[in-house]
Amino acid sequence: MSPPPFDAIIVGAGLGGLVAGALLAQGGRRVQLLERHDKFGGAATTFKRRDLQVEASLCMLDGLDPQDFKTPVFAKLGLLEAVPVATSETFYNLRHPLLNGDFRLPRGHDAAIEAVTNRFPHHEKGIRTYFSTIRHLRNTRNQNYIQQLKWGQTPLSDLADIQTALLESAGIPPSPATPQQQLDTLNAAQKISMRRFLTTLFGADEAIQFALCANLQFFTESLELISLFDFSLSQASYHYGAHYIRGGSQRLSDQLAGIIRAHGGEAWTRREVSHLLTEGERVVGVAHRKAGIIGSGREASQPDPQESRARMVLGNATPRVMRDLLPEALRGRFYRPYEGLAADLSNWTIYLGFDGPPSRFGVGEYAQFIFPEWMDSMQKMPESATLMGLPPGSREAPFLFCDYSQLGEMSGAHGQCLGLMNWIDRLSNWPTDEAAYQAHKAGWLEALIAALDRAFPGIAGSVVYKEMATPRTVRNYLNDPLGGVHGFGDPGVANRSGSAFQRGCQTGIDGLLLASSFAFGPGYSKAILTGTVAAEMTFKALKRGV
Repeated sequence: MSPPPFDAIIVGAGLGGLVAGALLAQGGRRVQLLERHDKFGGAATTFKRRDLQVEASLCMLDGLDPQDFKTPVFAKLGLLEAVPVATSETFYNLRHPLLNGDFRLPRGHDAAIEAVTNRFPHHEKGIRTYFSTIRHLRNTRNQNYIQQLKWGQTPLSDLADIQTALLESAGIPPSPATPQQQLDTLNAAQKISMRRFLTTLFGADEAIQFALCANLQFFTESLELISLFDFSLSQASYHYGAHYIRGGSQRLSDQLAGIIRAHGGEAWTRREVSHLLTEGERVVGVAHRKAGIIGSGREASQPDPQESRARMVLGNATPRVMRDLLPEALRGRFYRPYEGLAADLSNWTIYLGFDGPPSRFGVGEYAQFIFPEWMDSMQKMPESATLMGLPPGSREAPFLFCDYSQLGEMSGAHGQCLGLMNWIDRLSNWPTDEAAYQAHKAGWLEALIAALDRAFPGIAGSVVYKEMATPRTVRNYLNDPLGGVHGFGDPGVANRSGSAFQRGCQTGIDGLLLASSFAFGPGYSKAILTGTVAAEMTFKALKRGV
């Protein structure tokens, strides 16, 4: 029997799938990437409105320092030169009633320690413990993971040598701990919730918890639902670097797709996978066809059905989607580990075009978190995910506001500038009736712009373009039935509640791996991690001759 034409087929072109495909193709494997949208990137895309280029989702890319696992991955793929970034000197600015004014959290651990200590001098010991702990856990995990790649003896083994050279160049010594000591430290941190950790350090002081964790909605809705380990991986990384990709995240996505093509692979848009091909209980390929325009509700006039076969298939999609692509006899085995796990947390996003820089109205930083009076405890964060189910404007909503002009980015003709508002949400908050949905969305759009105007008086009069995306938009464009963007919950928390769920790319079906945010969790760094892990697992499987 002749071998299949592809070593790996990747279903979906979000960052996880793109990174996996680029690493596999660069490593000499024949890759086919299939994306139903008309552009690559999933949430890492841009689109045009009038004269303005709009960023679909990306607010910040963390790290990219010598101790970040992404740095050797980017270096190996040539992305450090091909995809320049703009760096913000401020992680975020926070406005909260408990803080009696704005609080600026600067980039850099030492600068952040100084800023937080100046605001909360009575907590100096706890502040230093907090920062040293999250920094240690993040760097330990990154070094441990990269070294594991070296032991794997795949084309990704050289990532360890790249990281070693980066550390030596920066004068950073390798961790003196043994691999087992590192794992023991990380496993212990996975059993401690962030709520418990912060309460141990700061007692019931909610103000400092907001100061340190204003961006919790990047990861989850509650400090109870994220472990010290999982929080540290991302949060500490932002203190090393808060970046935005110059020209928009589409640049990164297109570059990754280009790597696949440059190494003999195929990368297709407007190709929708209709089902997975199987032989016995093993996935051996996909059936795919031309997709209609996303959001139009119309199928392609000439679907051009085809079949592609490969030794491995990587699903850069949610487990719910991958389950429904399998034959019915295999769906239960595939989905059993995910049954009962919450994965419905989504976002609303408002895209705004201004007739000039928002700095005219007092916007002083790139990322601004604005919290209302009623949210006087981090434990009320989950309530903010329910607000869009209320009558528009009936309760003040917290929000993140990003002013891209602060970084010299996303400016259009005639001096127009892009801004973005965002917060957590759920699909269940939104009416299913179309007329009711449109009215509800229009009402909340105006209510949220009014809230922005209360924070920065006069800014509403500068708006020349406005558009709102809801979890329903996410469902349509990212193809998750619940509009989810955060993946499953933290496994440390799941294990404490008795669940046997273990996060990762492995599935219960031979020949099928997961390469989406539902493998390791939300965020662009986790997507890149997922793609790297899935690529290594694929290399190993191909080496075994599966």
